[in-house]
Amino acid sequence: MSENTNQTAQLIAARLRDCREAKGWTLVEAAARLSEATGENVIHQRWARWEHGDRAPSPELAAPLAALFDTALGYFAEPAE
Repeated sequence: MSENTNQTAQLIAARLRDCREAKGWTLVEAAARLSEATGENVIHQRWARWEHGDRAPSPELAAPLAALFDTALGYFAEPAE
């Protein structure tokens, strides 16, 4: 994994975790809510891999994640200015 890719993965991981914790949701609850919003089966282990920076959500999940946490579409991947 390149340094840029790793930095982006870590940024996404931190922001997902921060948003989930701000809502007071467990990994299971967050995954269930995203599954409900998308119709896609998102299990908590998958969410955990995102939060650990091992994987990143697919681009198709950007809009549902933004809606779930009431953030801008690019919030999870765009560095703060």
